[in-house]
Amino acid sequence: MLLGSYNHSGVLTPGSGYALSTNATLPKGISGTFYVIVLVDYNNALVEFSGEANNARVSDPIQVILRPPPDLQVTGVDVTGTTESGQSYQVVYTVTNLGAGDTDVSAWSDGIYRGSSPDHTGLTLLASVALTSVLGAGNAYVITRTFTWPVGVVDTYYIHVQTDASNDVYEYLNEGNNWATSAPITVTLGGAPDLLAARAQLLSASAITRGQAV
Repeated sequence: MLLGSYNHSGVLTPGSGYALSTNATLPKGISGTFYVIVLVDYNNALVEFSGEANNARVSDPIQVILRPPPDLQVTGVDVTGTTESGQSYQVVYTVTNLGAGDTDVSAWSDGIYRGSSPDHTGLTLLASVALTSVLGAGNAYVITRTFTWPVGVVDTYYIHVQTDASNDVYEYLNEGNNWATSAPITVTLGGAPDLLAARAQLLSASAITRGQAV
């Protein structure tokens, strides 16, 4: 893996040299023994004749330790309020970092969805919730949002929550447990109008003859 490159300009006289330093970020999720290899004139721009074979230098072994990863999980999804169509209800969910390390970023988003099945198919996105701070290992946050049931429906619904919906947080082997689903919610028909004709009256019955439109 290439960590970086440097373009040298100017003549390098016999016996002279130059020194460089750089910062590099190791890939996420690696651990074990690694080496840093420096290769000068890597594109063979110089003709060195018999000196071409000694352009590489290998560092001493470097032990890379895996950074303890976080593990974001939706540990609770509760739905409160009315269960009548056309009426409002509240979704309250909790996300807990059950991993051994803090999140490696401070910004990600959660998705709140409504569906007619307990699996994650045919979902309607209700809201995207933006988070803006690091979540330490063992810590949690609680989010509350208010929504409205569809008008004129009678159905069973489920509320689904996915934390880190865009995979912004690196969780190593813990990426597959970011979903949670509420218990089934039976929505009944509520508040349907019933219009009745309360009164019917002719304005002037004395002037009406047979066959005349009224």
